[in-house]
Amino acid sequence: MMNDLLAQELLAKTTGWGTEKLTEERKDLQLLAQYKYDGYQQFEPGMRFIESLARWLGQFEESSRDVAYDFIKNNLLYISEAEMNHIIRLVYPDFVRRLLMKRFAADMDIKEHKVRKISRDDRFRIREHQCLFLGLSDGARIDALCRFSGLRHEQTHPTYTVTEETATSMLDDLQCVLSDKGAPGDAKYKYVFLVDDFSASGQSYLRCKDGGPGGKIARFNDERQNGRLKDICEDEAQVYVVLYVATKRAKNHILRIARESKIKIDDVIVIVELDDATCMTEEGLGDFAPLAEEKLDPSIITKYYKVGRHDKPHMGFDECGLPVVLGHNCPNNSLPIIWCESKFARCRALFPRVERHKV
Repeated sequence: MMNDLLAQELLAKTTGWGTEKLTEERKDLQLLAQYKYDGYQQFEPGMRFIESLARWLGQFEESSRDVAYDFIKNNLLYISEAEMNHIIRLVYPDFVRRLLMKRFAADMDIKEHKVRKISRDDRFRIREHQCLFLGLSDGARIDALCRFSGLRHEQTHPTYTVTEETATSMLDDLQCVLSDKGAPGDAKYKYVFLVDDFSASGQSYLRCKDGGPGGKIARFNDERQNGRLKDICEDEAQVYVVLYVATKRAKNHILRIARESKIKIDDVIVIVELDDATCMTEEGLGDFAPLAEEKLDPSIITKYYKVGRHDKPHMGFDECGLPVVLGHNCPNNSLPIIWCESKFARCRALFPRVERHKV
């Protein structure tokens, strides 16, 4: 492992910074590296942020390195594992439970502000047990959501496809819990929450394609109508998509395609919503835009990449133009110059990405 002093010397040599400039930048870099960036899970063994930054900057012409550095320093949005865990902790008490209380208050003609009265009502507690949480990908971290929220293990599942054995176990558990509270013995799940960690475009969840809608939510909808989920969910069960972090663009896209495709989605709940300004344009990139285009590796433009807009592939999947990095992986909606590592040394990644879709 390259120690911090050697990494800083490499950075100074790469950038050409003098002692004064290095001293000025070191404090912020060390703080950000220790607090966030060094924890990136896809760094190769022994790699830390400052060394990765020095290698990344080294791929540019000397005259362009300050432009690249300033872009990362001023625009990078990094969500660490600790921050993501905090977001997950908020899901149930601050969003799901409040939603349930609002719905219950409306159904029972109770004032919404009477929180104690609602929360102590057995009928409300029954509804809490009738919530089913399904992961849309491994990023949903259903296990963490289950622990942080105090949910029953049987009302959570890491995917939206369930086997006959799992469906039977989940339904038996629900009916046992509800019968203890005096609810009908044939009760099913009344609320379904589809959970995932991040979305910038919404394309992987719902999109139009030949023959009908595609994406994870479309596959869930088919499973709900024709698979085992049909046996454990009410016919009129309410369906919500829960995204830990997402852009406003992604939320609006999912709701629009669901409406056009007549797929039942009652709402999209975003815990941390990124505003429109987070999705950068080429004009917003300024002098960094030609660097991002120059270092584009054409091999990233696969059939999966072409699902979204790709006239400007150097702007990321569906041309989202994000400067976002998640602690466990960098989204492909972010600028490829941040995450793409070329086998032929055409480009180096600052935060290497692991692809879910292998070609």
